[in-house]
Amino acid sequence: MKNIFFLVICVFIFVGCRESSENASSSFSSQRISDTRSHSQLLKIKSMNIEEYAFVFGKAVKTGRVVKNIKYDENGNMLPKDEIPDSKQYISTQTHSDAVIVNAVTKSAELWTMKFSGNQNIVKSHWYGESAQYVSKGNNEAEVSDAKNKDSAVWKIKFDPNGRKIEEIEYLPSGKIRTKLLHKFDVNGTKVEDQEYSVYGAHITKYNNLGNEVVETWYDLLDEPKLQWMYSYEYF
Repeated sequence: MKNIFFLVICVFIFVGCRESSENASSSFSSQRISDTRSHSQLLKIKSMNIEEYAFVFGKAVKTGRVVKNIKYDENGNMLPKDEIPDSKQYISTQTHSDAVIVNAVTKSAELWTMKFSGNQNIVKSHWYGESAQYVSKGNNEAEVSDAKNKDSAVWKIKFDPNGRKIEEIEYLPSGKIRTKLLHKFDVNGTKVEDQEYSVYGAHITKYNNLGNEVVETWYDLLDEPKLQWMYSYEYF
């Protein structure tokens, strides 16, 4: 019964959470659609290679080492197929699975959308929790908070005119900012950059004109790079 309740709650969140916040829910749905564009609009990836670079005091100390090499078939399916961790509950459809994954280091929860077809096989976004509720503020803005805990953190979200999330800020009950996420898009609506700022430093990901990662960099609290992933692709 607990698992069924969890799945029902998740589906409820995905479609909008509350009737009183239709505008915010519509924007959230638009964001999910823009993040999972039709594969026919993109070149098909044959392989993706990721090299890792380590830094000390902002200077590279190691040459790139391959940390991941992923191959795809002509239908865009990862070889071997993506798998959701068995210990996590998830919602499955024919084309993707959504799982809530808890980061072992930061203890923060993320929503992983793992697609079994298309270009982008794993898309990560913040998980607002089972009892999250949206409150529309108008002017393409919304708030997300824990409906069961009045003293919980509050996420304030801004959308562009096309319904894409461009800013997410997490406020503690004290009013201080704990996390700030910025999403940038080009004139065609393709994501070009993600920025995340928290008490652990910054995490910035840049994308190419196909919406695929090209460089991912982690920064310390002095804004100096400490780790970087470089992506390269081979297309069919």
